[in-house]
Formats: sequence, structure tokens, C-alpha cells
Amino acid sequence: MSIKQNLETIKEEFKSDEKIFESAFKIERIFYRYKWIFIGIVAILLILWIYTSIKDMLEEKNAQQASKIYAQLQQQDTPELFEQLEKKAPNLAEFLRLRKAVQNGDEEALQKLSNSKNSFIAEFAKYQNAMLKKDINKLGLINGQFGDLAKFEQAFLLIQDKKIAQAQEILQAIPQNSSIKELSKLLSHYGAQTPAKEKNQ
Repeated sequence: MSIKQNLETIKEEFKSDEKIFESAFKIERIFYRYKWIFIGIVAILLILWIYTSIKDMLEEKNAQQASKIYAQLQQQDTPELFEQLEKKAPNLAEFLRLRKAVQNGDEEALQKLSNSKNSFIAEFAKYQNAMLKKDINKLGLINGQFGDLAKFEQAFLLIQDKKIAQAQEILQAIPQNSSIKELSKLLSHYGAQTPAKEKNQ
């Protein structure tokens, strides 16, 4: 390799090193210019991490305490324990209240629970209350998760009242993809056969 080529190689290496130093200097300059912003971002991320860790730890502790209170309630149902459960796990306490209302056929409690913020509890309470009262009109107003079951029960009550045509109409309104569609077909076939006289009317 000639001296000229060696010089060119060294020159290129110097240029490369110069670019590296220049880039490093730019980065350093940017860091010093915006260092408080960088420090602020790191501090915020650290605070968020600490907050999330503490929140998760408290939620876990709360869940363990709620489980303990729930287990005690199974052994001894007292207002004091129930009040403690309401503070630790309000949704679980409301579910227990719903279960008790259904077991006791407590229409007043079910009516209160029908206004729950929990959509499942509210809908189930409405459904159970309408079932207990055998209220065909109220069953007809139920939609959502228990809408199809309410229609089925509504049709069943109408059949008992000999209102076969109305029952058939309600059973046909149950969607094909419903989990109780097969049951509704059986009820329609065996329980809701329209008598000849009603067909001719």
C-alpha cells in the first residue's frame, strides 16, 4: 500500500472519529439544554411505577381481607360482618344480598337491588322479582342478559292462562342464536299448540 493510500485511510478515520465526537457533543448539548425535562419524565415514570405497585398491593390486601370476611359470613351471618364486607367488596356484598333475597323470595329487597349500578345484579333482580310475582307485563319489559329467559317464562305463564297465540308470538321472537332457543321450540311444539278454534278466529 502506497504512502498516499495510507494517508487517505488515516484521513478517513479522522473524519469518522470527528463525526462521532461531533454527535456525542450534540447529544451532550441537547441533554444539558433539556436535562430538567428528562429528569421530570424519569421522575413521573418512577412515581407512576411506585403508585401502581402500592395500588396493586393494597388491592391484593383488600381482596384477601374480603375473602376472609366472606368465609366468616358463611359460618356466622351477622350485620357487623356484612357491613365490613360492604366496605371491602361492595359488589360481593350486593351479590350476597341478591342471593339471600332470591332464597327468601324477598320482593322488597329484589326491588331495591333492581336499581343496582351492577348491570348483572340489577337485571337478575328485575327478572327474579317479575318471576316471583308472575307478572307477565314486567317479564315483557326485561331485556339484556335475561331477556330471552323472561320471554320464555312470559310464554309459559300465557300458556297457563290459555293465551296460546300470544305465547307462540313471544316464543318466535326468541333469536335463533339464543341458548334457550331449543327449549322455546319444545315449549312451542308441546305446550303452545294453538287450538283449532283459536286458529279460526
